[in-house]
Amino acid sequence: MIAFVLKFTASLAWSSLNVVMRLLFQKGWLKTEKIPAYVISVGNLQAGGAGKTPLVIQVAREAIQRGRTVCILSRGYGKEGSGGIISPGSSHADPREFGDEPSLIHQQVPQAWIGVSSDRIRAYREIERQLGHAPDLVILDDGFQHWKIARDRDVLAVTSTRWGQGIFRDFYAASKKADLVVWSKGWVRPDWVASHSWTKIEYQVPRCMDSQRRFWLISGVADPKNVLHSVQDAGYAVVRHFAFPDHAQYSKSEAEKLILQAEQAGTTLLMTGKDAVKWKALGFNEKNWVSLEPQVVFREGTEAWRRTLWGD
Repeated sequence: MIAFVLKFTASLAWSSLNVVMRLLFQKGWLKTEKIPAYVISVGNLQAGGAGKTPLVIQVAREAIQRGRTVCILSRGYGKEGSGGIISPGSSHADPREFGDEPSLIHQQVPQAWIGVSSDRIRAYREIERQLGHAPDLVILDDGFQHWKIARDRDVLAVTSTRWGQGIFRDFYAASKKADLVVWSKGWVRPDWVASHSWTKIEYQVPRCMDSQRRFWLISGVADPKNVLHSVQDAGYAVVRHFAFPDHAQYSKSEAEKLILQAEQAGTTLLMTGKDAVKWKALGFNEKNWVSLEPQVVFREGTEAWRRTLWGD
């Protein structure tokens, strides 16, 4: 009961603040800038756990397949790194400098420009300068509550989680602002979301090809239970789960200890892509673990996705 009250109170305060901020931008008291590119925002209502990063990767990949120059703007996370610009094909995308999610996005979509800064307009201008022209597409990572840059499309990831079960940064009614709602996780359809355009997806990891192999799972994400269920559904025999806080910072000694203990136990380390980029930055490589990054699988509303994003 105490946890419910705390989460509900935090959601009320955060969502109320965003109502005020949205009103200030709508009235013109705070300025929104229109940049010379097609802008898609990918965001969520709840604070973490909705799976927006795989959606950002999916949008970027589809745009690149369509021959478009892609720029992804991220504010980064907390005090994770100093930020900067990751250019296409760059070998330098250290998560200690840029953050784990931008580094993972670069790994998954190396053709995209990525700007990491609390001032996304400044990051965009720097990419435009280096590129020599405006990109065809700008993706605002975690951009539903970012109004300094005008967007052409708002994609909103939602789950079955309700107020009190998690911390929300917007009221349900804010979903009216979305051009497309993507139901990404959960068994109960979130009918409280107000939108005329829906897509239902699932995140799937590759199937395990060795049923005799045993794994220790490492996860430093907002929704570790979902990660565990996903890998178990894919046939991975997880005998131990180390659930670290979201955006966990690992030490080299901590990683070495887990690698050694897993070897002694006759198990294989299994981890998310978000964790793997941080372990690589510590000097380890994938001979020490198996890294899994989920793929987006459309279950309903593929036409709505294509129509909303690309006008197909």
